Amino acid sequence: MPLHDEYLKEMQESLVADLNNLGKGRSGGACSAAAFLKEFVANNVDWAHIDIAGVMDSQATDGYHIKGMSGKS
Repeated sequence: MPLHDEYLKEMQESLVADLNNLGKGRSGGACSAAAFLKEFVANNVDWAHIDIAGVMDSQATDGYHIKGMSGKS
């Protein structure tokens, strides 16, 4: 699961909390959850975030998303 800095940056934009457990928008929900959990795991510990959800249907090819059913959420 990609842990891009953008997912964590969205959660750091809060007026009342150091880390807000809410990403912006629906896209990347599982990745946002993984980025959130990563903040609470020691660097020397192997861990995994498994998110079981429905498949994604991309309407167009954009970046690494290919048009059609991808099997990714």
